[in-house]
Amino acid sequence: MSQIFRQLRRIYKKLRLKRLRYALPFGVLAVYTILGAYIFRHFELKPDEQRRAVYRQSTEYAFNQVLNRMMEVRCEDKLLMEDQNLQARHTKDALFWLIDYLNLTQVIEERCDSSPWTWIGAMYYAGQLYTTIGYGLPAAQTSGGRVATILYIMVGIPIFLMILRNIGLSMTRALNKLNSRIRNARKRLPEDVARRMSEPVKVGIFITAR
Repeated sequence: MSQIFRQLRRIYKKLRLKRLRYALPFGVLAVYTILGAYIFRHFELKPDEQRRAVYRQSTEYAFNQVLNRMMEVRCEDKLLMEDQNLQARHTKDALFWLIDYLNLTQVIEERCDSSPWTWIGAMYYAGQLYTTIGYGLPAAQTSGGRVATILYIMVGIPIFLMILRNIGLSMTRALNKLNSRIRNARKRLPEDVARRMSEPVKVGIFITAR
């Protein structure tokens, strides 16, 4: 992989595009992220949408069944017995309270929500892999997606480490240039001013008696 980077940099040097060679690793990382998003969407999008649709249907079916069973229970309140809409509303409120009390609201909303395997979500997942962050959401559920995740990590982490190395080298060069400029600027100053700047600053503490 490093040889590929070197060859591409040589091509940039021949084309007199030296400034673009610093952006080359980031371009490679962006292309690799988009490639990973395409792979993970291919394996995970349709199965995830199917699982969410099945879970959504089963949740609605279970909710309606429990609601009908609770509606069949006799109620001592005559007002609720006469008004079925009011009885249904009270029953739904009781069910929602039970779901919220058991902390199932967020779980149901996450499983019934749209699939996270959009282009942005898949790129976010790919970024978690080669940066080794691993938030856990989204996560590959299919066998193909899990195998692709392992292979993607094996290639992505070395690429990301090489990019970090290039960033570190660029920062080191920038700091060295800044340090050399500061030294040159100090040499141009008069001797007495430079000597005063190099001396430690003495701080006096004055205590006034009351």
